This record gives sequence, C-alpha cells and structure tokens, in this order.
Amino acid sequence: MSEQALFAARGADTVNDPRLGQRAAPVWALRAFGRLLLVAALVTAVNAASRVRLRLARDPDALAKRIFSRLAATLVRLLGVVVERHGEPPAGLCVVVANHRSYVDIPLLMATVPAVFLAKTEIAGWPLFGTSARLSRTVFVDRDDRESRKRALDELGARLDRGERITVFPEGTTTTGPGCLPFRAGAFRLAAARGLPVVPVAIGYRDRRDAWVDDDSFVAHFLDRFREPHMAVTLTIGPELRGADGAALRDRAEQWILERLAPLDGAACKWSADA
Repeated sequence: MSEQALFAARGADTVNDPRLGQRAAPVWALRAFGRLLLVAALVTAVNAASRVRLRLARDPDALAKRIFSRLAATLVRLLGVVVERHGEPPAGLCVVVANHRSYVDIPLLMATVPAVFLAKTEIAGWPLFGTSARLSRTVFVDRDDRESRKRALDELGARLDRGERITVFPEGTTTTGPGCLPFRAGAFRLAAARGLPVVPVAIGYRDRRDAWVDDDSFVAHFLDRFREPHMAVTLTIGPELRGADGAALRDRAEQWILERLAPLDGAACKWSADA
C-alpha cells in the first residue's frame, strides 16, 4: 500500500506530493503547528500592546476586561472551537462557577462572560499565558497554602465590592470527567455574604480526549487535539441561584452542573470509543 493510501486508510488528510518516494506531510501536523505558532504570535502581540494601553488607561481594570475578552474570542475562533451554547450570559454582578475540563475553558468563559478569574499560582509563570493572566487582573492562589487561599478570597471579595464579576472553577483543578470533583465553598460564601447570585455553567466536550489534566504536557496535548479541524464544546449557562447559606448554594450549583454534564459525558464516552 502506498504512503498516500495508508494515510487515507487511517482517515488522515495529506498534502498531495506528485514526486514518488517522498514522504507526504500530513495536513493535521501543519494545522496543529500552525495554530500553535499563530496563538503564540497573537498572544505576544496583545500582551505587548496591552502593557502600554493599560499603563495609560483611566480605568485599567475595565480596559483589561475588554482587551482579553476580545483576545479570548479570537483564540476560540482561531483554534476551531465550535461552541453550542444554551442559556444567556448574566448581565449583572454575580459569581460565575463552572466545572473545569481544559485550559480551553478559560478563553471560552472569558469570551462569553468577561470577568476576573481565580487561577492557581503556577499559571502566573507560564510563558505568554501567564503574562496575559497577570495583565487581565487574574487573582492567583496556592490552594495548598491556607494563607494564600484566605488572601485570594479577600481579593475576590474586594473585586466584587468594586462591582467586578468573578469566575471560579470550584473543583480547584481540571478533570476528565465524567461528572466533576467536589466543589469548594469559598466563592459561594462570598456570594451569600453579599446577597449576590451564583450562576452555574456546565462545560462538556464532545470528545473526552479534549480534556486536559495538570500532569499532561500542554504542548503535547495542544498538538494532539488541535490537529483536528474542529473541537466541539457544549456550554450551558444556568439560572441565577441565590441564598444566604454558602454551603447550600454550593450544593445547588454542583447538583445543577452534574445534571447537565450527565448526558454530555455519556455522549462523549460513546464518541471517544467510536473515534
């Protein structure tokens, strides 16, 4: 069987090469590396420009939200992420909480519901994206350090008091599913203490291999998953949940998300098995 035929039998695209005997370059490899280079170039340019703009801005927090929400929307399109959205983004001040499957969750949510994010301290040191996180006013936390958790919650509370929406992944890390890890209560207590609503968001990927856990190599995962033309994601935005008890709010939000993830996870398992 010829090399071209072998690629075709595997269902992979190839670049046509009329010269016999020369290895054909698969389109998926070009696609993945091309996207990686484009993302790096775009993020580098936006980081450099935003440093100057934010330094001169009258309201740098509001400007940062606009800049990085637009960047997030551009990244989602550039990466071929196809989003099926259910529900409308909240218009007012609230605490957004979502299950966490991948680094893709962050631009998805930032593009849909611009907000201040809570992120683990390691992200601050990531090349390019760490700079974006710092410039976009992300609050960082070392979840293994009690004092760091307290400082982060205090800072998130201050952001809410200034009228800034916040987004938290209450699992504290990414998971492949099905379902989600138990939610931490801190962000829910902030909402309850201020009489603010919690808006739950369920994020489900059609292919479970799109999930990324912290132990995986970012570059290896990126090149593997973004060689595909598209990545399909379902984003379900829930109703405003209110209450004076943070723990009860947490339980309601977690249950709402679990109920929406159940059919998505079942479909993802079947899709991954058939792929």
